[in-house]
Amino acid sequence: MIKMSTQEGVNITPIKRKCESLETEITKAEFLEKAFRNEYVQKRMRESMRENVIASVVPTMGEIQTRVLEAAYDAQIGRQLVWLVDTQEPKVRFPKTVTGRAGRIKDGVPPLLLGSDPTYVDIDANIEIGVRVAYSKSAVEDIIPQIKNQIETESGYAIGVAELVEVKAILDGIAVGNLAGRAAQAPATPNKFAYADVLTLYNALDKENKIKPGSKIICALHPDQLYDSLLSDDKFINANYKTAVELNLPGAIAMDTFGITFIRSTGMTAATVYMLVVDRALGFPLRREVTVDPFTKDLLTGYDATQRFGCSALDTYAVAKMTSC
Repeated sequence: MIKMSTQEGVNITPIKRKCESLETEITKAEFLEKAFRNEYVQKRMRESMRENVIASVVPTMGEIQTRVLEAAYDAQIGRQLVWLVDTQEPKVRFPKTVTGRAGRIKDGVPPLLLGSDPTYVDIDANIEIGVRVAYSKSAVEDIIPQIKNQIETESGYAIGVAELVEVKAILDGIAVGNLAGRAAQAPATPNKFAYADVLTLYNALDKENKIKPGSKIICALHPDQLYDSLLSDDKFINANYKTAVELNLPGAIAMDTFGITFIRSTGMTAATVYMLVVDRALGFPLRREVTVDPFTKDLLTGYDATQRFGCSALDTYAVAKMTSC
């Protein structure tokens, strides 16, 4: 029996009788045949099937997307080093910073111009990175959920690592004479990165007038320079720093004294440390965040995880570098 809901003030008796009659008619072959031939009914059936498929597919793809994206975030060290701008455009125009001027006003003489005409750097979002996860039919049949989830996590991590490779290539490509201080800085003690060296890098940026109130300053280094050197220096330990847990930023340590965040990654070159002012040094237009798309070809099936962005130097004097540390 078809159940009918009631609404106060509405006479549902005629509707109920019609539905009970329809329930009887459904058992008749001629009714089914007539319904299947009806184009209007066919259209509704197609729409219903499409809605049911979407209702099943979307949550499944969303689950994969979420797992890949979360894993990528933990590994996206590269985007901590850049001025990231979300965009739908293939190219973004980033302004280069201008040092303003002001001075005493003389009678009949207008104030000084703030600075020279602003200049810009156009950055194409033409870098596309990605990873394909593909299985054979038998592998799909045999894989257990725990392994599937782990592989999805690994694919997200791989995207994050590839992103850092592109950002680091821009940093490594800056000519030594175009860095803050017009040279690569040397450590106080060869083959050791200590608290004094942090101050050396900071000073190089400060003398270039790149550090302003509220500037986000990042120090990117290899784990060897962090664990084997900096964290064994009493002066650094006593400088009041926060851990990655406190910052909710994987792989980071922040030193409150100078507002510097230290990002460590095996993707950085050992014995080389960069310190940069994020909103001045590198531009990073992000056109497509990590996206997961189904993949099927021949006997393989799975998904592609891709990302599209650009990266270029804006002001190389907002980057300080130390080597042999």
